[in-house]
Amino acid sequence: MTLRTVRNSAPAFPVVALVLTLLLLLAGPVLAKERVALLIGNSRYDNSALSLKNPANDVAAMAQKLAALGFVVISAQDASRTDMDRALGAFERQLKGAELGLFFYAGHGSQAGGENFLLATDFQGTTSAAVKQYSLTLGRVRDAFAKAKPDAGIVILDACRDNPLAITLEQTGKPVGLARAKSATGLLVAYATDPGNVAFEGTGNNSIFTTALLKHINEPGLDVRLMFGRVRQDVVLRTRGAQVPWVEESLIGEYSMNPSMASGGREAMIARDIEMWRSVSGETTPQAYQAYLDAFPSGMFRDFAAQRIARLSYSANLTQEDKPLKVAELDVTSDTSKIAAALGILGFAPQSRSAPDIEELELAAAAYRASLGKDAALTQDNLFADASRLLLYLGGNVGKQIQVDIAALSSIDQTLIVARDAYEELEQVAAGDESAKPILEQARADIAAIERAQTEVLAQLDQERAYYEELMEQANANFPDYMVERTIGIAVTRSAPVDDEKLASRAKLFLKHVNQAADAETQGSYQWLSDFLPQS
Repeated sequence: MTLRTVRNSAPAFPVVALVLTLLLLLAGPVLAKERVALLIGNSRYDNSALSLKNPANDVAAMAQKLAALGFVVISAQDASRTDMDRALGAFERQLKGAELGLFFYAGHGSQAGGENFLLATDFQGTTSAAVKQYSLTLGRVRDAFAKAKPDAGIVILDACRDNPLAITLEQTGKPVGLARAKSATGLLVAYATDPGNVAFEGTGNNSIFTTALLKHINEPGLDVRLMFGRVRQDVVLRTRGAQVPWVEESLIGEYSMNPSMASGGREAMIARDIEMWRSVSGETTPQAYQAYLDAFPSGMFRDFAAQRIARLSYSANLTQEDKPLKVAELDVTSDTSKIAAALGILGFAPQSRSAPDIEELELAAAAYRASLGKDAALTQDNLFADASRLLLYLGGNVGKQIQVDIAALSSIDQTLIVARDAYEELEQVAAGDESAKPILEQARADIAAIERAQTEVLAQLDQERAYYEELMEQANANFPDYMVERTIGIAVTRSAPVDDEKLASRAKLFLKHVNQAADAETQGSYQWLSDFLPQS
């Protein structure tokens, strides 16, 4: 095993003996607010049947990327159990007082008794006892972060490769893949695939997961949550949903792998559309929704904005004396927080996490009842069903845009591959033909334009995924009993056009994803993204 330490964008990776490295780490105080990474890649196992092609390549590529981003990088390749323990100890000491710590493991992994084990190269046998003897546990890694107390920690496990070990352990009754583990405060844990499944090695120099990670890790100013969202999206697209990376996170604050200012360029229209809708959706005046329509006359939420204007216009013109202080059909003091959430979703009360004011809530309920019509009854069931249905239609609307943009991204990615291949051929031609250089410059400009389009679509998808998940969380937090197909077709609501079959169909797909998000087995997964893949 070799252990390397690289500081602050050094272009080369000098090999340092383990003992000397440990002495250097112990020699003096660590610089405050450092960014530190430990990378372990196990390719050559003593049992040759378990050997893998890509982990060593993954670590080398990650080391180069992270060093360029200013990380102090400690890397260990083909490490025994003893080597892994020593490397983790060195990492823990270097991590004290750091701003950000990152642990990356590529190789074989397994689980036993709910614990995750990262297999060392001297692994022997097929039993649970052997796994425990020749592995570094995820619990030990988490303990290192807990003791060192960096501002934030990231653990990335590109393990569970599809391999003979997984088959052998399965035959002994042990589950394949890693177990789900809750993230501690200040820690993000990213898995190459969802719990209990295997990850693909890939046909190139790096695994499918690490390839996606390398693609997005140095995006300027991109929060790590969004970065891993893009990584998951790439892997789902490339594997057609066969591999879905998993993330557990409890980070406090925002962190970027590349904290420099985000790159310039035109702000994506969809991103601004969603952002403005978020800002106005908690407003209770027609003017707020009209402002949205003025800014986005063809926006994703134009129908919903128009409906809210119609609902609110009548109640906005009522005087305080005209508004009843009590709503006989609805007791707002019963299940107050849920009623406040429903009225907030429907636009009649501000969306707030603080305890609602009862009198304001009664006025909001009265305004909502007035918008339903003179003879309409306002029951708690009708209110909750109406709010639930609106969430379902909003989710369906956002889902449609996700599908459109994923198809666009897939097309752009393919175009970029072709353009880059063509550029390489032109480079060879231009090396011997001066007249080809203007064509080469145009090809370079074409690639830059394609990359800008790719960046815009990625930014749009970041916003869409986040808002889609936000709507799912609202649905499950407030109205789990109404997350059934019957809710979409109920007649007592005006939250969306009831005769729009396509919208209803998209709402049903969103309902499916809401229920997946409520399931403990699939909660937090990006499996829902597979439903938006382009048809092959």
